[in-house]
Amino acid sequence: MKPGFTRFNLSYFASDEEVDYILNAVEFIATDGWKFLSLYTYNPKTAVWRARFISSQDNLSPYHSLQMISFKNGTVEENFEQQQIKLFNSNTPPLITNISFDDPIEEARLMANNIPKYVYENIDFRNDPPLSIPDEYKDFIWFAIPKDIIRKIVTDVEQNESRSLPFRPRGDN
Repeated sequence: MKPGFTRFNLSYFASDEEVDYILNAVEFIATDGWKFLSLYTYNPKTAVWRARFISSQDNLSPYHSLQMISFKNGTVEENFEQQQIKLFNSNTPPLITNISFDDPIEEARLMANNIPKYVYENIDFRNDPPLSIPDEYKDFIWFAIPKDIIRKIVTDVEQNESRSLPFRPRGDN
C-alpha cells in the first residue's frame, strides 16, 4: 500500500494551446477518469491490473514487464510480437473500437459517456477477486476500486431507467 501524491509541471516554453490542451486533459481525468476503472480487474496472485476484455490466459505480459525492453546498439528495442497486438485489438470492446476522432480528448469523452451502458450490459463484477488488503491497511484506502465504480454505474443506470415513462402520450392530431 503506497499512498502518495502527484507533482505536475509544465514547460515554461509550452504554448498557450499546449497548456490549455494539457489542462483540459487533466480536468477530464479528474472529472470522468473514474469511469474507466470499471474496465479493469485485479489479479491478486500477480498483483497486476488488466483490462477485463483480455482473458487471464492472454495477459499480454509485455505490457507488464520492463524486461521486454533492451537498449542494444544504443536504441530502444521492444520484444513485442505482432500477434499479441492483434489479440489485444480483436478483444477490445466496441466501446473503444467504434470511435474515431482527431482529438484524443474528444474520443475519451465519448468513451466515458458510453461506459455506463457498456458496464451495465456486459460486466459482471461478482466474480472479481478481492484486493486482499490486510486489515491494518484498510483505513488507508481512500480510492475507489472497480467494484465500487460498477455498483455506482449500475445503480445510476437503474435509477435512470425507472424514471423513464413506460408509454408516450399521443400528441394532438
